[in-house]
Amino acid sequence: MYLCHFGCALSRGLKGEIVSLVVDKSARCQGIGRCLVNAAEQWLLKTTPHIQLRANTLRRDAHRFYTSLEYAEVKTQTVFNKKMAF
Repeated sequence: MYLCHFGCALSRGLKGEIVSLVVDKSARCQGIGRCLVNAAEQWLLKTTPHIQLRANTLRRDAHRFYTSLEYAEVKTQTVFNKKMAF
């Protein structure tokens, strides 16, 4: 498992992305998430100043957390799945 990675879309250029960040409920509000985000940012900043992350629309506490770290919401997205027979 990885915490962050780089991606490139020709129309937008190189961006770093924090892919998955979860702190156990019993360990939240102790600065662990902030330290993990900071470490990911420092690693990504070696290559790009553009960092993004995604959080499920239902995770309101996560939204408040990321906003407190000066991340700004830029869009809302809906994911569609289709199960195919094989």
